[in-house]
Amino acid sequence: MRILLHHLAGGRGMPAVVLAALLCGMPMPVQAEVSIAGGPADIRLEASDASLEEILLALHASFKLRYHTLATLDDAVSGSYHGPLARVASQLLDRYDFMMKVAAESVEISVFRRHAPAEAPNPTSAARQRPTVLPVPAAMTALEASQTERR
Repeated sequence: MRILLHHLAGGRGMPAVVLAALLCGMPMPVQAEVSIAGGPADIRLEASDASLEEILLALHASFKLRYHTLATLDDAVSGSYHGPLARVASQLLDRYDFMMKVAAESVEISVFRRHAPAEAPNPTSAARQRPTVLPVPAAMTALEASQTERR
């Protein structure tokens, strides 16, 4: 914090000195920190009182991560995260409803809303459940696709 004082002639600068003394006694805001190392396949992220928005912006700047949100992402996050980009992003967003599109070179996230307290997932049961993975349809030739359309 930087305080500039102007001395006024005739002792009229006293209120400024009192104000400066009061401001110096006020608690300073905590500095948020985000540290990212590694590549998209193996991220090491350290956060200290950073908002979720700040962390996603840092991931966007470091990797091919794009996100869109309808929710306010001002939760303070502190901790260490390690793993692939999609898994780290998923762990950071565990209190939100979101959709993630993962490609070989990028991750795109749409955040819809924060869970209501009663809806929040139980971390121990969520850790035991495997994510649902939908099968990828086999590639079709143009002829097969046109035949499927006609049915």
